[in-house]
Amino acid sequence: MKELPEITATGPVYKIFNFISQPIAVTKLNGEIVWTNSYFLRFFKHIKRPSDINEFIKLPPAIENKAVTLYSDKLKTNIFIQPVTNNDKHELITIIETNDDSKLEQNFLNLKLKGFAHDLNNILSNILNSIDVLKSKIPKDDQNRELIENISNNSNRAIEIVSSLLNIEDDPIVQKRRIGVNSLLKDLARAFKLTLPEDIEFKLDLEKNLNDIYGNYTNLYSALLNLCVNAKESINNSGVITVSSANEIIDKKIETNNGVIRAGQYVVISVKDNGSGIPENLIDKIFDRGFTTKIKNYSGGIGLDNVKNIIEEHNGLITVSSETGKGTEFTVYFPAVEKKQSGENHSGKTILITEDEKALASLLYDLFESYHYNVISASSCEETLDKLKHNKIDLLLIDKELPDINGVECIKKMKEKGFNFAVVLATGSIDESDKKQWSMFANGYLQKPYNFEKALSIVRELIG
Repeated sequence: MKELPEITATGPVYKIFNFISQPIAVTKLNGEIVWTNSYFLRFFKHIKRPSDINEFIKLPPAIENKAVTLYSDKLKTNIFIQPVTNNDKHELITIIETNDDSKLEQNFLNLKLKGFAHDLNNILSNILNSIDVLKSKIPKDDQNRELIENISNNSNRAIEIVSSLLNIEDDPIVQKRRIGVNSLLKDLARAFKLTLPEDIEFKLDLEKNLNDIYGNYTNLYSALLNLCVNAKESINNSGVITVSSANEIIDKKIETNNGVIRAGQYVVISVKDNGSGIPENLIDKIFDRGFTTKIKNYSGGIGLDNVKNIIEEHNGLITVSSETGKGTEFTVYFPAVEKKQSGENHSGKTILITEDEKALASLLYDLFESYHYNVISASSCEETLDKLKHNKIDLLLIDKELPDINGVECIKKMKEKGFNFAVVLATGSIDESDKKQWSMFANGYLQKPYNFEKALSIVRELIG
């Protein structure tokens, strides 16, 4: 396609078009675009800009000396065409009508909104990564720990809300992260207690130094809130709802009606009430789609089938025990995040981080150092090659976009020089074709913005 000219008026009359908030182009009689106003350029900013008006509207064989309005199927909008004579040149002025149905206008707005969302997610992700480093350095019994958990959980919620509003379900940032369960339960309690009548008491019984879990904050909050709502609806008059948390080590697998709880460390959450209970003949049906035991006309909640699905998506399991007239208890088991062992020592393992964004490089450095890895860093391919001359490393974490050369090309250079170590490639987007191409050079991939838990997991898998 011919490169379009800069925005310069072909005559004084056209200058005024730059002050009109409609996409306007001046074309030759054959449709070739010779000038556009600034709004036209903005309108086509995120897609291929046309060089000929015929790319989105079929011009009639001959245009008489009168205005005509034509409909563009491609743009889903009308285009107004006015023949003019300017300095003995016969030209057409075309104006694209912008409205809510305009395909390009919608694309423009959607792309702009998604751009804002990704920018905001990048900022929040950096906040979360900084918090992850702080959490690795602060004991669970520190008085500031709860404040840090609160900042972390609410940053997670902000990321999830922005992405869900824009329907970016495949966004790399929308993924399971480390969550402080006690902080989540306190948030839930503050909101839920406002909905309770005076004759229902709400109790929180939380274990101190509770282990973290991996999860999606918004989904977990929704599932646990639904269990609390069920408890409230089962109480006829006065009663008590108790939500508790505990660390539990299960040393052998346990068979339940809902599945198997395997041996391991778990965070266990209980939602208990002394309400009407569930008849024995209905216990096995409560997680069926659409089933309800609520005795009041209540239409809220996501349903116990969805609660079960959310818990299972977090590799968890839910059980229920109940007795008619005495109440019900739901117990949820979530795998706990593996604790950093006090004797864990990677002092013999060295990681080289090649990342040109200083703030991110510093965060990665602090993270791996807090897990007792030896860490060195570089900001370019040239500096990386220089560091390799003087240091023996076990793993390279390298950004695909470097200031001097593409990260993949840099890895190729290292391989050509005979260097042999594990390589993790960080990039903003990954598809299957990329993985196939990069598998010859990289042992693992990280999607940016970094998820520090995933980064640690990959490094441990590759070098221990």
